[in-house]
Amino acid sequence: MRRAKFVRNAALALVLASGAAATAQSIDSTFTYQGYLEDNGEPVNSPAVQLIVQAYSAAVGGVLLGADTISSVDVVDGVFSVPVDLGSVFEGDRVWLRVGVALAPGGSTQFLSPRQEVTAAPYAGYAKVAETANVSLDDAYENGRTIDANVGEVAIENSAGSIFSPATLRVGTASGGAPGGRVLVTSPNGVTAVEIEALGSSNSGNVQIHNATGTPVITAQRDVNGGGYFNVYRRDGSGLGSAIGFEVNGSIGGGEDTQVTVRGEEHTIFFATQLSGDATVQLPNDAINATEMLNEPGVASEAFSGSVTLSQNTATIDNIISRTINCPTDGYVLAIATAEVSIDHKQGVSSTANFGLSTLAASLSSTQDIELRLDNALPDGLYDAPVTVHGLFPVSAGARTIYFNGDQNSLGHDIDVLDSTLTCVFFPTAYGTADSSRPVNLEPDLEGPYFPPMTDAQIADEQVAAMLQNERRVASELEAMRRRIGDLESQLSGENR
Repeated sequence: MRRAKFVRNAALALVLASGAAATAQSIDSTFTYQGYLEDNGEPVNSPAVQLIVQAYSAAVGGVLLGADTISSVDVVDGVFSVPVDLGSVFEGDRVWLRVGVALAPGGSTQFLSPRQEVTAAPYAGYAKVAETANVSLDDAYENGRTIDANVGEVAIENSAGSIFSPATLRVGTASGGAPGGRVLVTSPNGVTAVEIEALGSSNSGNVQIHNATGTPVITAQRDVNGGGYFNVYRRDGSGLGSAIGFEVNGSIGGGEDTQVTVRGEEHTIFFATQLSGDATVQLPNDAINATEMLNEPGVASEAFSGSVTLSQNTATIDNIISRTINCPTDGYVLAIATAEVSIDHKQGVSSTANFGLSTLAASLSSTQDIELRLDNALPDGLYDAPVTVHGLFPVSAGARTIYFNGDQNSLGHDIDVLDSTLTCVFFPTAYGTADSSRPVNLEPDLEGPYFPPMTDAQIADEQVAAMLQNERRVASELEAMRRRIGDLESQLSGENR
């Protein structure tokens, strides 16, 4: 940008700006001329100033290369800005401008002295015309020129004899003559490999990657609803149904939701945030099974409407009912059993039986021996009572069987178990601890060990243990996720090499 002082009874300060394109299609010889004008020390305010701009080949004398007269220049507070067209005078040679100003129509013209040399700024807007002759990049670079094509497109090819010859970069207008520009990268066989297009009709862009036959296989563009749209085509774009194999619609329905669609030859997968609940993700039937999930609870149940008579032998433990559950991984089985117990009681005998759950067919642990007792003072008769027991069992992956067992401890009468039901529920994860270790006090007036209630300190210890166990569980799951992510990243890196 150059400034000069014009002296008369007025002071003129002129600013020469860089050239500007006259049309959207190509750059022409028009550039913007700006200045500041004073008359007797006061800023000029007039809509009728006349400006004459002449281009010469020398600072003094020389050849007149071009001229432009701009009438009715609107000057406000001394400031003006006008387009000037001198023709094709900026061809790489040095040029000087001679500028004259008439403050009123028909008034005398005062010329700026000395002439202003045009520096590189206007040439930044100059376009070297490439119509029939080739223009080298060296010439454009060394002479400060850009490249424009009035006919067809500009093609940049690599050196002859290169192993990539004749791969070409072409720059031209949008396809079909639409407003906008397009860049094409062609392969050695002359087929378009990459296409970048700006569509003036929609003020949007489009990027396409083609295969060896010139068919688009990957496209990225502006969606009609305003978001982004990305497609990966199957094979060469052929196939049954839609040719698009992977599709991302960043503005489905014109809203803020996104839909991802993966299409195969037989199955389709949807991820649709515009939907809700189970419909958000749509997978083929049986796409994910319990073994793959490794965190899916499962149930197994058995019901028996008949009856089992317990053995009148304290050494014999009877199996009432059992159920096997298939566990997809390590975890826990919660088992619950219930039944109706009918006792043919005899006065003078204490009728007793223990019930519980076990992973063995004929076994009851110390925590699974729930006792049912009828006092010996009760009169003879048939007494019925419901019995329910439950237990939590750590398990490993595979088939695990849980048994509902009973043990009759009294003789001389029958104890029958009717309408039994056993339900097993698998859980892959524990959120607390399972600890049956409790201090035992032997009370002389009670049969067997006595377990006192938990103290406040024991409750607090149990809470701390549960929290620590949960923290260990979370840390273990996070570490497993990190390993899986690392494995995936390694696989992707290998595929991209």
